[in-house]
Amino acid sequence: SVKERDWCRDLTEETIVDAIAHYFSAAAESVSAGYRDYLVWQFITEATEYLEEIEQAEVRMYSSSLLLVYDANKAKYERLFPVDGDGNRKTRGFADRDCGSDDGEDVTDISLLDMKAIDFAHSHWVPGQGPDELYIAGIRKLIEILHSLLA
Repeated sequence: SVKERDWCRDLTEETIVDAIAHYFSAAAESVSAGYRDYLVWQFITEATEYLEEIEQAEVRMYSSSLLLVYDANKAKYERLFPVDGDGNRKTRGFADRDCGSDDGEDVTDISLLDMKAIDFAHSHWVPGQGPDELYIAGIRKLIEILHSLLA
């Protein structure tokens, strides 16, 4: 369902898990629960890689956000992850598979998800002061929440 623009301002530590679960429910509803799990795992991977980078940066990330977007297009998902001979959809090992399709289309150009750090207006470098521990704690909490969605 579509939420009002200011809906996120009312989120609390107690309601954020349900909000993130709701965000990924569209993937489960329009494609499958397996696709939702695939997306969540991919975002865990992306957030973990980003965390490793930001832990090395001497920066303060005031009022910045992580934007997580995904495509809930069932046809695109089915084209990228066809069903195997046992009737199972193969979502693991995408990076290792042949990225050409039978019709010659290069499916590497079809992105199903992306994570971006946004809103840097109040962020700045702080050489010699170490990484932003509060920002890092937020990313760790996001990763924890994403893991909880798979439990």
